[in-house]
Amino acid sequence: MLKLSAKTPHLAHHFNDIHIPQAAPLQVSHLTYQVQQQTLVDDISFALKRGECCVVLGPNGAGKSSLLKLISGEIGQAGHNIRLFGQPRDIWPDGLLAQHLAILPQHSQLSFAFSAFEVAQLGGLSLPVSQHKIRRIAEQNMRATDVLHLAQRAYPSLSGGEKQRVHLARVLTQLSCANNHGLLILDEPTSALDLAQQHKVLQLCRQLCQQGITVLMVLHDLNLAAQYADRILLLKSGQLLVDGAPKQALTAENIEHVYQYPVKVMSHPELEHPIIMSKSHH
Repeated sequence: MLKLSAKTPHLAHHFNDIHIPQAAPLQVSHLTYQVQQQTLVDDISFALKRGECCVVLGPNGAGKSSLLKLISGEIGQAGHNIRLFGQPRDIWPDGLLAQHLAILPQHSQLSFAFSAFEVAQLGGLSLPVSQHKIRRIAEQNMRATDVLHLAQRAYPSLSGGEKQRVHLARVLTQLSCANNHGLLILDEPTSALDLAQQHKVLQLCRQLCQQGITVLMVLHDLNLAAQYADRILLLKSGQLLVDGAPKQALTAENIEHVYQYPVKVMSHPELEHPIIMSKSHH
C-alpha cells in the first residue's frame, strides 16, 4: 500500500476529503481468489452498512477465512474489488487504515514475554495520541473484555481464551480514534471461550455496533450467529449462496444444502431468533 509522502500530495488531499460517516464501511464486488487453480473465493459481492453485525457461516473449506484475509489485505491483491469507506482498499495509507480497520485473526502469534497490559497497548501504535492516553484506552478495553485483572500477568502464561480476549482489547484499542466509524473483522472470536465468555464477547460486539462500529466475523456456531447477527452470509465452496437476516438465511433447507446434514429449525420462545437442532437418528 502507498504511504503519504511528498511524492503523493494528490493522495494526501484525496484522503483529507473523505467523508467517512457517509460512506459504506465495506463494499466487496466480484471478489475471486485462486490458489494453484483452486478457487477459494468465487465471485463474491456484498456491502455492509455502518453499525451492522454480519456473521459469515459455512462448512470447513467454504472460503470464510480466505474472504476475511482478502478484505484485511493479508492475502491477494484486492484492487478495486474491495472498498473501505468508499475508497479502494489498496490505496489507503497504512497509518490511516490501521485507525479504521482492525483484524482479530483466529490465532495470534506472540512469543515475547509481554504483560497482558502491554499486549493490549500494542493496538495504540498507529494512534496519534500520547502514550498516557493509550494506556488509559487499553485499560478501558481490558475492562470491557473482562481481562483487566490479568493486566500484569505474563502473556505467554495465559490460557487460550484469556489470550483471545486480551487481543480483542488490543484491536479495540486500535479503533479508539475512529470516532465509531471503524470496521472490526473477527475470525472465530469465540473458539477458545467458555459459554459465559462467548456470550459476553458477542454482547460486546452488539454494543460496538450500536455505537456505529461495523463488525464482520466468522463463527462456527449457528445458534450464536442466529442470536447475535443482523445479517448472515452463508458460504459453500467459495460461493456466497445466502445473504440475509438470520430468519431468512438459517432455514432448514439452506442449512442442509450447505452443510449436507439434516437439521430442524425452531423459533426461540422469547427472543424469536432461529434455533438450529440436529435431527435425531434411530
